[in-house]
Amino acid sequence: MIVTLKDWPLPPVNKTGFPWTTQTPPQYKIENWPKITIITPSFNQGQFIEQTIRSVLLQNYPNLEYIIIDGGSTDNTIDIIKKYSHFITYWVSEKDKGQSDAINKGLKRATGDVFNWLNSDDYYLPNTLLTIGQIFHKNDNINVLCGHEKVLLPDGTLTLTTHPPTTIKDTLEETIAVATICQPPTFFRLSAFKQLGELSDKLHFCMDADVWLRYLTLFGLENVEKTTTIFNVFRVHSEAKSSSKKYIYYADRFNLLMALINSSRFSNEFPKRFLKDNPIFTIYFFKKYPLSKTDEKRLLALIAQQLLELYSQFMSWQSFFELYFYSLKQLKSNRNKRFYLSPLIKIKRFFKPIK
Repeated sequence: MIVTLKDWPLPPVNKTGFPWTTQTPPQYKIENWPKITIITPSFNQGQFIEQTIRSVLLQNYPNLEYIIIDGGSTDNTIDIIKKYSHFITYWVSEKDKGQSDAINKGLKRATGDVFNWLNSDDYYLPNTLLTIGQIFHKNDNINVLCGHEKVLLPDGTLTLTTHPPTTIKDTLEETIAVATICQPPTFFRLSAFKQLGELSDKLHFCMDADVWLRYLTLFGLENVEKTTTIFNVFRVHSEAKSSSKKYIYYADRFNLLMALINSSRFSNEFPKRFLKDNPIFTIYFFKKYPLSKTDEKRLLALIAQQLLELYSQFMSWQSFFELYFYSLKQLKSNRNKRFYLSPLIKIKRFFKPIK
C-alpha cells in the first residue's frame, strides 16, 4: 500500500524525521516486488511501539504484509495499534506464552516471500525494505540476507559504529560453533524459514540463534549473502530482555552448544566433567541438529574452544584443561591467539564473574 504522510495519523508532538515527518518515497521501478512479511511481537511497549509501526509502514514498500501479535498489553499499546489498524494486515491482542509464541502465531498467517520479525522497541531505517526487496528480486537463490544495525543508547545517543553483524566464518564448522546471529537485520526467504520449524519457547534469549543453527545445519552456508547496509536501530533500555538477566542468556547459549555436542556421532568422546561444576550447565534444551554437512570432530573441537571462551569462570581448572587439551589434540589449525591465552583469560574472568 502506497500512502503519503497526509494519509497517516499525526505523529506525537516534537517528533520529527523518519518515521514521524518523513517517509521513504514510493518506488515503482520493479514489477512483481517480492512480498515481505514483518511480524512484530508486542507486550507493554507503548512508549516505543508507535515508532516501530511507523518505521515499517512508512517504508512505502509496495508489497508488504505487516502482522502484530500482542500478548495482552495493559498499557497504551492497543490504542496505538488501533490508530494504525487500517494499514496493518493483521493484529491481535491476547495472552500468549511469550515472544517465541507470538512470532509462531504470526508465522502461521505469514504468506510473504521474505520474512523477519521486528521487536516492538526497535525500528527500521528509511529504504530498508526497498533494499531488501531489490536484493531478493535480483537473486532467486538467496535464502538469507545479513545486514547491519545501529544501537540507540538509553541517553538517546545513536552509536556511530554498528552492532557486530551475523557471524559468518570461513567454514561451516566455525560459523556453527560461534552460533551468533544479529537477528533484526537478518532476513530469510520464508519458504526456507518454514522448513526450520517453530521458534522454541524453551529458550528465553537465544531462540534466534537456535533458528540460525537449524538453518546452517540444514542448508549450510550456500545462499547466504552479506551486505554492509544498515537496516535498523536496536534500542537499549532497562526493560529490554537483552539489558538484564545475562546469566540466563549465558545458560541459553550453553544449552545450544550442548545440543550441538549431543547431536554428534562423537559426543561420547567429548569431555563433560564441567557439567558437574556449576548450575549454569544444567541442560533443559534437547534439540537435535543434523550435522551431516559438517566435519563433526572438527566442529566439536571448535565448540570446546567456545566453551572455554564463554564459560571458563564457571568451571573448575580440571574441567578447563580437559577441554583445552581436547581441542588442542583434535584441531590442528584455526586456533587463534585467544585460545592459547585462555588460561590467563580464565584467571581474569574469575575476578569478574557474570551477573
